Amino acid sequence: MKRILLRLVATLLVLTPGFSKAQFDAPNLRITPARPQPGQSVQVVYTPTEAKLVASPLIEATAYVLSSKNPLALTIPLSKKDKHWEGAFVLPKTALVVAFDFSNGRKVHDTNAEQGYLQLLYTNDQVLPGSRAAAAVWLNEWADNILELEPNPETIHRLFEKEFQENPATKPRFIFPYVYSLNNRTDQALLKSEAARLARQPKLTEDEMKALILAYQKLEQPQEAQNYETKIRTAFPKGTAALRSIYKTFSEEKDLTKKRAIWGKAKQQFAGVPEANFYISYMASQLATAYVGKGQWEVLKTLEKQPDFAAPIATAYNSYAWEKAEAGENLPQAERLSLKASEWAKNQLDKPRSGTDESYLTDAAIRKNRENTYAYYADTYGFILMKQGRLEPALEAMKQAAVTYGKYEEPDITQRYVEALVQAGQSAQALPVLEAALRKGKGTPKIEELFKQVYTQEKGVADYDTHWAGIKKEVADRVKATLQEMMIRKPAPAFTLTDLEGKPVSLASLQGKIVVVDFWATWCGPCIASFPGMQKAVTRYENDPDVAFLFVNTWQKEADKQKNAADFIAKNKYNFRVVLDDTDEVVTRFKVSGIPTKFVLDRKGQIRFKSSGFTGNAEATAEEVSQMVEMLREETK
Repeated sequence: MKRILLRLVATLLVLTPGFSKAQFDAPNLRITPARPQPGQSVQVVYTPTEAKLVASPLIEATAYVLSSKNPLALTIPLSKKDKHWEGAFVLPKTALVVAFDFSNGRKVHDTNAEQGYLQLLYTNDQVLPGSRAAAAVWLNEWADNILELEPNPETIHRLFEKEFQENPATKPRFIFPYVYSLNNRTDQALLKSEAARLARQPKLTEDEMKALILAYQKLEQPQEAQNYETKIRTAFPKGTAALRSIYKTFSEEKDLTKKRAIWGKAKQQFAGVPEANFYISYMASQLATAYVGKGQWEVLKTLEKQPDFAAPIATAYNSYAWEKAEAGENLPQAERLSLKASEWAKNQLDKPRSGTDESYLTDAAIRKNRENTYAYYADTYGFILMKQGRLEPALEAMKQAAVTYGKYEEPDITQRYVEALVQAGQSAQALPVLEAALRKGKGTPKIEELFKQVYTQEKGVADYDTHWAGIKKEVADRVKATLQEMMIRKPAPAFTLTDLEGKPVSLASLQGKIVVVDFWATWCGPCIASFPGMQKAVTRYENDPDVAFLFVNTWQKEADKQKNAADFIAKNKYNFRVVLDDTDEVVTRFKVSGIPTKFVLDRKGQIRFKSSGFTGNAEATAEEVSQMVEMLREETK
């Protein structure tokens, strides 16, 4: 999205390249106290300056506090006073740095002139030791993922440099993220220097040894990295390297009794180690899935009551029940398991956040995730009941899934609910559900077909075309308004890559066209899922000389990358123009942090839209790309 520079010190300050001076540079955000300390209550006064936020009736604010490895999201309740929005929050006692996000609750975020908001913390009027390094970690590892603010390597490096210069004692704590921030190609000298320095030390901490391993990997010295991999497992039996080794043993073991014993040993050995939670949970998920696959129901019944297995078993039950429902097999058992899963999910809705919830998510985001989970499980349960002809309870479960908690977000769930209503002779009740989904932009060809069928049945054909045209215009206008909020303007990095036929393709050769650049990989699930929608968009413009598509295959490890990509495209019968980013240089220059990511360029070669991920709806993907193209076409009329 945007280039981020850093604003720090006494409210928010901009740092010059050499850190020789600092000046106040964020008059629209006032922090009190001006030099906040961990544990203090902080007052925030925010004045929107961007037109779309000035006119917004709602401003949402989130503080992202970095204390250790993962940021903690704190919602800041705001109230409007004249042209300002005011709120307060309490910094945790362990806080090192805090970043702010202000938005209208939708797509518009205040990026502070593409620089972001970031505040160092203090102690005794001096910058808190570790605060600058934590700021560098935030910028390098989190700002892009959470706020789509592009990291600035120069700023990140200078923050680390200043931190280690003023507080040498913090370097061991931050050595791993520091090495992680160094570039394999451009920072070779620094990587060699750090590797040599660490290798000379007689005794290393776990983080230092991990940093040394990473440095050797980046320097492409696999034997040295492997030597220290062996050492770290012995030196730190409760460390992450040892845990990964145990996980490897767990994954390779086929006997479920032995796998469970390995899991139990790992849980006991790594009790109280936060980094172990992911592995312990993932192993529990694999066990639950395996027990379900083997039909070991008595074992599962005993595990259901254990907190470590409650969520994994609910997930496994839901998957199994859905599979049986689709096949029409063993429906009574599928019903029992599905009911357990949906009851578990519903019970989670109002529980406070726990250690299993991602810390960087707000309470509202966690609640939404829980509602989505319940919607999926309730949909499965309703589907099974419908299969057994029990329409009344099926409709209640499906309504919970599609409307009450699903909020029309999943077209497949909406479609099943509507089909059940029609089957039950309740077409009149199906009509508002269909119309709500369509007005929300969550339609599919099947939902549109059902809408026409139900509408004409209930209201006749006389005004159907006019009514349907009104819905489509409403959705198109809203999508266009949303896309206008997303519009940016920045030069696209130039590149020349080779296509699947070995011919060079340059971005410059497409100047004068509207160009859609889609970064993808053959191993990327969301990329693959998005391709039917992208094919629809490509087909729509295949005879349009003013529009071009480039699918940039990147982040591949195969020896023959050309064959790998060509085989995939041929197998799936896509007519995409694919170019190969063999060295991953282009994806790096475009500052892509995750795929799929699409950029839409105007006729002058300026990036005007950036879209990441996949919504799960092929029609919506094709429509979004088409809207972007048409908006840029209109600019030049």
